[in-house]
Amino acid sequence: MGTLPYMSPEQLLGRSIDHRTDFFSVGVVLHQLFTHKLPFQGNSAVEMADAILHNAPSAMNEVPSRFQPIISRLLAKDPSARYQHGEDLLAELQKLQPKETTPSLSILRRPVVVIPLILVLCVAGFLIVRTIQRNNKMRWAREEALLRITELIDEGKNDEALRLALEAEKYIPNDPLLKSLWSGMSTKISIQTEPAEANVFYKKYDSPADSWKFVGTSPVEDKRISKGFFRWKIQKEGYPEILALSPRTPYENEVTLRYNLEDYKKTPPGMTRVP
Repeated sequence: MGTLPYMSPEQLLGRSIDHRTDFFSVGVVLHQLFTHKLPFQGNSAVEMADAILHNAPSAMNEVPSRFQPIISRLLAKDPSARYQHGEDLLAELQKLQPKETTPSLSILRRPVVVIPLILVLCVAGFLIVRTIQRNNKMRWAREEALLRITELIDEGKNDEALRLALEAEKYIPNDPLLKSLWSGMSTKISIQTEPAEANVFYKKYDSPADSWKFVGTSPVEDKRISKGFFRWKIQKEGYPEILALSPRTPYENEVTLRYNLEDYKKTPPGMTRVP
């Protein structure tokens, strides 16, 4: 649909749009280039949309006076008050072009100027590409991933939902909807052993043929796993292997499991210790 700070009033209102909506976006970009600020701001999407629809652009004190009328016209609320054709905007910009460009070009040909300029442009290009990529990922996370996560939870596919949620968390870690979905698909589990530094593995209870997955070395803190029953295996050199079940993980949002390896070491031969 568009990126909110750069959307024209008619675009926000769902009205018919044409090329003049792009002129509005160009005005936002020019304003931002000169002032390092968006012309319309707000603490939320609703406030920003309201500013675009009703407020005048923020102060343009940093904008050279010859550019201010151009930006103001580009940011007009009414499309008919903006430039009607690209040629009109181009003509206005060409009026601002210095008539004598030779001295500037001669300066630009000097290596002491060219090399730093190329480096700056390369860095700027890299940062722009990275920003665009991250914005695309954030848009994907909010507009696609969250919906799919909700569907997967409803279908009982908590493993898939958790994998997708962990990927989305990289881009929208503080999203309130994502935060509300964690408890429906996952449990935070902590595992403590005495002594520590035991290797911890797990797999789904109803899939005994699956391979064990390594969780970490104890103490394991706040490991997020999908909702369900799991088998746990704990290994430490000099101690018997522990096989256990965590029966509470499908029902609680946070679980702490504690195992005293010395107790298992005292288990008589041929016997199995059941916690």
